[in-house]
Amino acid sequence: MDTADAPRSHPDTVVPPLRPDIRLEEAEKAGEKVYVLVDPRFERRVRLDRRGRDVVALLDRAQPFHALLDRIAMTGTPMTPEALHRVLDAFAGLGLLDGSVSDEDPLRRTAPDGSADPVPLLIPEDLRFTCTGCGSCCLGVNVGPVGEAVAQGVRDRMADLDPETVPGKAPFFTMVPDGEEDEVLVCQSRNGACLFLDPDGLCRIHRRLGAPAKPLVCRLFPYRFVWTPDGVLVGLQTECRDILRASLGRPVREQEADLREVLALLSKIPRVRPHLSLDGETTFSYSDYLTLEREILAAVDAAAGRGGWAMLLAANRVLLARCRPAADTGPKAGDLRVEFYSLLRDVGETLMRLKDRYYEEGGRIRFHTENLDMAVEALRDAPLFARTVLSDEEGESSRFARLVLSNFWRSREEAFGPPDLVTAASELAFAWFLARAVAVSRVRQVHRRVPDPRDLVDAWVLTHMLLRNHRVHDSLQAFRDRVRHVFVHRLGDVIAGRADLEQTNPQTDFYLF
Repeated sequence: MDTADAPRSHPDTVVPPLRPDIRLEEAEKAGEKVYVLVDPRFERRVRLDRRGRDVVALLDRAQPFHALLDRIAMTGTPMTPEALHRVLDAFAGLGLLDGSVSDEDPLRRTAPDGSADPVPLLIPEDLRFTCTGCGSCCLGVNVGPVGEAVAQGVRDRMADLDPETVPGKAPFFTMVPDGEEDEVLVCQSRNGACLFLDPDGLCRIHRRLGAPAKPLVCRLFPYRFVWTPDGVLVGLQTECRDILRASLGRPVREQEADLREVLALLSKIPRVRPHLSLDGETTFSYSDYLTLEREILAAVDAAAGRGGWAMLLAANRVLLARCRPAADTGPKAGDLRVEFYSLLRDVGETLMRLKDRYYEEGGRIRFHTENLDMAVEALRDAPLFARTVLSDEEGESSRFARLVLSNFWRSREEAFGPPDLVTAASELAFAWFLARAVAVSRVRQVHRRVPDPRDLVDAWVLTHMLLRNHRVHDSLQAFRDRVRHVFVHRLGDVIAGRADLEQTNPQTDFYLF
């Protein structure tokens, strides 16, 4: 188990027990005992060495650090305090100890090390963004949550916002977001766009009342913040539909004052874990991740001129080189076509069942399922256009692919979300495949041969929003192992065999209208 040193506790510090929902499994592999902690909360498996297993067996209650040392010594194989500290640091970093995982993560106003100095902002040198005022982020989504103070400020000044622009609708309504229990306020819409979006693509609240009067979510987009041991890392969400132009704008480093103003308003932001899982078995320290990230980004940059699939393959090679060799338990090479299309079919059918479960028609609410519908249609079309979907991009489309991949890894929030980094890489590759499939499917409907850069950006935003939907995400977890196998371990075979994967519709095409 690889761990990083951390500040040491006093000998009388109480060590919490293992979380009660975690279980220890023992198995035999190649004639050796293998010990694995199964963590159902984060859907991961943490492989232990013999010493880690010995400690786990004694984490049955809260106890002083020195008492745990004594109990370990009584087993006949004592540990030094330093060695025990390293094991406990790793367990705590992975959230395995009772009380080490909290649903609330309040943003401390001081740096992670407890200092009162301003928190360092970690902004990549080449990160650029200037809003172009396209207004696309205000369409096709429920804009919120809106804080009560902001909502009341808007209500109090509706006369300044020209009430005739909101006929028959209050400015806000309540809804329960996916995965939540409490109601939140969101902005009303008009013809699929935020009620406060003006025809020129600008926000009427911002224009009439100033930026501080806008909902926080609007002020925050497209920036994202993540606590790290070195400061707050700044990244971009890649859901801006004009990101090809916007990413050529001002360096984000020059916008630090504005970022700090928004950061001060956040009640909580995600934190990186001090330890994480590489492949479901190998524990990985955060410092090790930084080294891996640099290698992945270097590989992505080296392949950037060859398109998105080339970059994904390059990143996967770096990642897999760090993983433990494992027996291939997936389908054999000759079954690739069957495996690939059965996965796409099963995902499509699951998404259709999800729509049937939640979709309702009529009443005063207009339900939108366009993103899901286009994804299902693209999965159905994928066999017909596999060669195009699995081909690499050029020019601006390739630059967009690099933006997506670079921001995924260096923003860290999405890479650290899944149970391990290999799973994260597979989810990224599957999302890219689905985006490519959506783009190709849509342009074929208007009788164009291949997508242009804007088509690809629109398809990526659609796909990304769909896959992070709580209901969709939970429904697709059943395919996690299959997605890992196809989109990480066998991705090279898929790309190399794209011509063989393409199918031809046996029906005769007749264009009636």
